Amino acid sequence: MKEDYGLEQKLSNITLGSKGASRSLDLEGIGKITKDSSGWTKLEPEVNSTDEDEASTYSLKSEAGNFECSVSGLRWVCQDKVSFKYQFCSSEEPMKRMEMMRYMPAGPLIDITVISGKLSEVYLPHWICIDDIPKILQKFAVLHIDDCGDVVEKVSEVTSSHVKLCEPVFSPRVALMKMGFPVKIHCNVLIYSKAYASCTVLHVYLTPLDPALKETIDKDNKEYKFIRKPRPNEGLKMQQDFNLTADITAEICPEKITLSNSSQSQSSIFFDVHFENPISDFNLTLSQLNKGKGKTCWSHKILKEESTGGPSSENESRDTAGPSAGETAQYTTVDGEHFVDKHRTELINRKDSSGWTKLEPEVNSTDEDEASTYSLKSEAGNFECSVSGLRWVCQDKVSFKYQFCSSEEPMKRMEMMRYMPAGPLIDITVISGKLSEVYLPHWICIDDIPKILQKFAVLHIDDCGDVVEKVSEVTSSHVKLCEPVFSPRVAPDENGLSSKNTL
Repeated sequence: MKEDYGLEQKLSNITLGSKGASRSLDLEGIGKITKDSSGWTKLEPEVNSTDEDEASTYSLKSEAGNFECSVSGLRWVCQDKVSFKYQFCSSEEPMKRMEMMRYMPAGPLIDITVISGKLSEVYLPHWICIDDIPKILQKFAVLHIDDCGDVVEKVSEVTSSHVKLCEPVFSPRVALMKMGFPVKIHCNVLIYSKAYASCTVLHVYLTPLDPALKETIDKDNKEYKFIRKPRPNEGLKMQQDFNLTADITAEICPEKITLSNSSQSQSSIFFDVHFENPISDFNLTLSQLNKGKGKTCWSHKILKEESTGGPSSENESRDTAGPSAGETAQYTTVDGEHFVDKHRTELINRKDSSGWTKLEPEVNSTDEDEASTYSLKSEAGNFECSVSGLRWVCQDKVSFKYQFCSSEEPMKRMEMMRYMPAGPLIDITVISGKLSEVYLPHWICIDDIPKILQKFAVLHIDDCGDVVEKVSEVTSSHVKLCEPVFSPRVAPDENGLSSKNTL
């Protein structure tokens, strides 16, 4: 059983549900396990990427318990063993539809396929800052995309990082947020470097905390070395202009970029930085522009060795999610040996401070043109995927896999319903066992959003169309799904608030 989930935040009123096409995917294996203090056991999915042009597949297995995928931040709860996989999907088309419903994306669109077992709850990650949003539960929804169309579903819970789905049916889903009020979002600053004989080139991106978008940008910069730096501490406003400066002589183009919630536009807009090979360390500073004046929102030192060193042996999935939105692992090679291989024992059974055990998925990517498949396995507990930030709770062993899906078409439909994407669209397939709870990651800063639960929803895409579902809980990084049925889902975010982004 497969579902696409997308978090949406409502632009004015939140609608429920979303549906998604079903397909079965094979689980590749179990990843590394970490646990945080909140009770979620983080699992690293098995990542399968067979084609550069296709989304990677992330496979996960777990026993009963509460788990979080270390890649996507997706969380799940299961009562028994479960196996599933997921992919990140493009939310461009779904979000066009969601805009008509007054929703905007609030998280990645994730296509989840349950291979075996059952996920009792699913928490989709979101990127909305919810602190200042009243009635937050009313603002969120989940876009569920299945073979019958789009369904905007209510969420049962909203946390600072997730929205909760109970008993989810898995087709591609994404967290949505209502449109029509100002919103901040959690953002990433992604830096890629390539050194030439006489100069160095940097590509610097400012993006929502979207692991699906990160996956796309990684592929676009596969010839470049990734420079890992912390993300901005605070949420950033959407549709605001930002500029980048350096304390060395450098040519930076364009002069400014606009932060938006569109994965397609954010993947192609970046600062192109050219400078002579540095003889010392230097600083990069990102500032938000307001009436011609800049306010620093991010600044970090770039070491000479970081910018001039050779390209990484592989572009790893770096830390795009942050502690509450998935804590995507970012490891580079050290002395020819991958960090994960060198410290494998230390990474097993590692928990973060929130109680989620992080698992690294097995990644399977067979085609560059297809999304990678991420496979995960876990025992009972609370887990988080290190790639997507997807979290899950299970009561027994569970195995599943997922893929990120394109949310472009679903989001077009959601816009008509006044929703915007609030997280990635993820298609989850449970292979064995059951996920009692699933927490979808979102990128909305929820601190200033009143009635936050009303603002979020989950777009569920299955064979019958789109369903916008309510969420049962919203955290700073996730929305919770209870007893989720998996088709692609994305968290929609209600439009109309002004938005900030946090990475």
